[in-house]
Amino acid sequence: MAPIPITIVTGFLGSGKTTLILNLVPQLRAKNATYKLALLKNEFGDVAIDSQLASSSAVSGVQELLNGCICCNLVGQLGPALEELGTGVAPDRIVVETSGSAFPATLALEVNRLARKTGRYVLDGVVAVVDVENWQGYEDTSYTARIQARYTDLIVFNKWE
Repeated sequence: MAPIPITIVTGFLGSGKTTLILNLVPQLRAKNATYKLALLKNEFGDVAIDSQLASSSAVSGVQELLNGCICCNLVGQLGPALEELGTGVAPDRIVVETSGSAFPATLALEVNRLARKTGRYVLDGVVAVVDVENWQGYEDTSYTARIQARYTDLIVFNKWE
């Protein structure tokens, strides 16, 4: 069986990560009506707001990691969460949506470690969603925003008219 591609989507709170993912699902389904996308969503707090939206959409399965950052104190829960999605949903792709404070390089290293260990996954990219309306404020005050933009394969500029 081919490894499941994993795409990491990162960006600050309100940048449009969930909206981007939910808008891409119909495009994937247009090419393949049976395409299954699973979402592993990380929220720093204990309230899962976007997951309700995601679970009511065309996403095949949603798993949540709450109360911490997936790249730091929750990194040990990544393997079991991916395993549950991979077994329970049997997706064509897993998208990992990080909290706004996540460092993508740390998460990419962990996905690659799990890929080597299990052979079940392959990291196919890191996408950073940037809220262009508020970027200048991030640049001056946020090391995290700069790291998210630097350690990525693709930057999506959102909220640009």
